[in-house]
Amino acid sequence: MLEIVDQFLWTKENKVITRDKHNVPGLANFSHWNFRSATNPAAMHYHTNIFEFHCMLHGRRIFQVMDGSSLRTYIVTGNQAAVTYPGELHGYRDSFVEPYEFYSLQIDVTDPEHLLGLDREYSLQLYATLCEIQKKLSALGEHRLQLGSTHIQLLRTAFNFFSSFDEESIRIGVQFLCCFCFSLKLMSPVTDQPPVDEHIAVSIQYMRDHFTEKPSLQSLARVAGYSLSYFKSKFREETGLTPAAYLSLLRLELAKDRLANTNCSVTQISEDLCFSSTSYFTAAFKKMTSFTPKEYREKYGTAQITSSRKDHPNQE
Repeated sequence: MLEIVDQFLWTKENKVITRDKHNVPGLANFSHWNFRSATNPAAMHYHTNIFEFHCMLHGRRIFQVMDGSSLRTYIVTGNQAAVTYPGELHGYRDSFVEPYEFYSLQIDVTDPEHLLGLDREYSLQLYATLCEIQKKLSALGEHRLQLGSTHIQLLRTAFNFFSSFDEESIRIGVQFLCCFCFSLKLMSPVTDQPPVDEHIAVSIQYMRDHFTEKPSLQSLARVAGYSLSYFKSKFREETGLTPAAYLSLLRLELAKDRLANTNCSVTQISEDLCFSSTSYFTAAFKKMTSFTPKEYREKYGTAQITSSRKDHPNQE
């Protein structure tokens, strides 16, 4: 397995600020990833003396961690942080990777007395906080923390200051990072339960039951018992996605199942799942999975394809 040390990178989709650029003691990389199309999964790797936090804003990734001799798998979605500990093997091992956005923060604890520019007392307190999080999550067999909108805003503000690359701005950004790091122990471990807000959970179930009817935002808000404006903000807070994005993801998940387990044509699947056209469905599917529907079926399909598909050789 490899130890990965990322290099400085500054593109539209991937911004990695390395320690030689920010010069903050106890901070390794600070990154922002914002991919709108599929990318390759990350192989298993580790980081010496580093606590790493992948804080998802949007999308979903399948996160794997080697725990002793077993491999644990977690689904990490918006408003969740995947946590790895020093020297721990981890990776993102999906058969494809969906569009996503996250901040990545690496705390280097090689010298626990000098973290993020803090004095010795506060540095050791931060180190104790990180160790406490590791102990708490390990006892639960978990590697995820639940983020709130305030935590994400702290990271976003910090990264914006770091992005100026001048010493004064970085010092301001570090203050926001410290607020985020000290609040980690107050975050709740993630559980595989429905969203905390029961009204949003009701709207999600309604969406699943009536997706072919193209439920409007107004109808979903009415089912939840919220005003339209509050429903939209609350839905995103709970799921990390807008209602429209969640519905699209739901349809595409159903499309994957039908492509793999039925012999329905792509056109029929597109119509059944209420996509405006087969070409739009194909484009949306490829953007999420990196495969066309035809390629996905060929790779993952288990159903025997009947002669009905041979009648439409141009369908993907």
